[in-house]
Amino acid sequence: MNYLLISCLLIQAFSGRICLSIGWTLEWSFPDSSNIDFKLILISDTIDNFGWVGIGLKYDEEEIGMANADITNFILTDLPTDQYSESNSEPIYDIDIGGNENIINPLYDKKTFTYTWTRPINSGDIYDKEHIENDSYQLLWACGQMSEDIPLKHERENRDTVNIELSEEFDKDCIAEA
Repeated sequence: MNYLLISCLLIQAFSGRICLSIGWTLEWSFPDSSNIDFKLILISDTIDNFGWVGIGLKYDEEEIGMANADITNFILTDLPTDQYSESNSEPIYDIDIGGNENIINPLYDKKTFTYTWTRPINSGDIYDKEHIENDSYQLLWACGQMSEDIPLKHERENRDTVNIELSEEFDKDCIAEA
């Protein structure tokens, strides 16, 4: 009974969501006027077959591609890191280029393949995008292999860009549960 109650509360807490073609679900909510909470639910196939995943945001009016993307990157089963992509190549840790690590309270639940984290709506970091409620964005996702501790470039079929709105009412490509 307690599990059902907690599950219902979590579902209500994350209102906006998109179900990505790779089988992942990204959810978000605005718990207060300063922060945005994210929840990324992966599938076992991703954990079994890849070494890293990334989720990025760009403003809707920016050119398509990784250049200038604000990336949350995950070496699988480790906690997410705040990165920035200067070009269509491997992103760089914000802290390595003079920015800040702006991921707050990152968690990973290995039983459900779920990451949760918080980001400031406006971190003040030049390498972060403002996460403005009800605004439109390009959501980038990718996954790839590792060579020891080095992330390798993703294959063409292991990445995509989708238009989203950071609204708690946004719900795209998800099948309603019975």
